[in-house]
Amino acid sequence: LEIFDFSGHSTRDEILDYILKLNPKTAFLVHGDLEASEWFRQQLVMRAPDMEAVIPKPAKPYTL
Repeated sequence: LEIFDFSGHSTRDEILDYILKLNPKTAFLVHGDLEASEWFRQQLVMRAPDMEAVIPKPAKPYTL
């Protein structure tokens, strides 16, 4: 498990490129409103089909 602190000045495309570069098995999309998180999820599904992109539900436990 790694946590990254991104600049508030990064564009969503820069953050997306960084996620794709890291190529994790699972990406939890936890910042931003639902519309922004869903955009990331859709981009990851299209561009990295082997990666699981999760928008976690509040209070739901997840196994890592």
